[in-house]
Amino acid sequence: MHRPPVAEDIVTRDRLIARLNEAAVNSAVLVSAPAGYGKSTLVSQWLEMRDGARAWVSLDPTESNLVEFVRYLTAAIVEALPGACPVTSDQLRAGAAVPESVLKRTFLNELAWISTPITIVLDDYHRIETKSSVHSVLGEFLERPSGEVLLVLVTRRDPPLQVAALRGAGRLIEIRLEDLHRHLPVVLQVLGQIDGG
Repeated sequence: MHRPPVAEDIVTRDRLIARLNEAAVNSAVLVSAPAGYGKSTLVSQWLEMRDGARAWVSLDPTESNLVEFVRYLTAAIVEALPGACPVTSDQLRAGAAVPESVLKRTFLNELAWISTPITIVLDDYHRIETKSSVHSVLGEFLERPSGEVLLVLVTRRDPPLQVAALRGAGRLIEIRLEDLHRHLPVVLQVLGQIDGG
């Protein structure tokens, strides 16, 4: 649940940071490219410069289970905004298993009730299995956004969400392979100079 640290000598990709700064609450950011293009580093660097509450979750396949996904995401949100999502937290602490439908509805409602701007980063989103109900929960949230949440997905491939619809509605900022690649040679050149060639 912790944002990757940014090395002091890392080169800032100013144009991409400026693109990310265009994102507003009730919208989404998609950073999609194969491994090795600095996706997480870029988002971590941007988040370090960003005001407001920030939550970061690095996903793995176990979070394809909706309960586990909501557990970790709620914990990250509460760490950033103490007192947020109280009903969801209570349901997760209950001994008996909470039906997914109930947990989903409670969690989405409490996301909508968040009144303080917060940026939520889901890193390695490609690790969520294709058939996971996590996608439907996020899809429903993105379809009817409310509250003060900006959702950032960092992934090696496009998620099974309504990307085209969000793009058409003007509610999606996209950073893709070509954007990252375009800035990579400059970064590598500068790093090479720092390292002495």
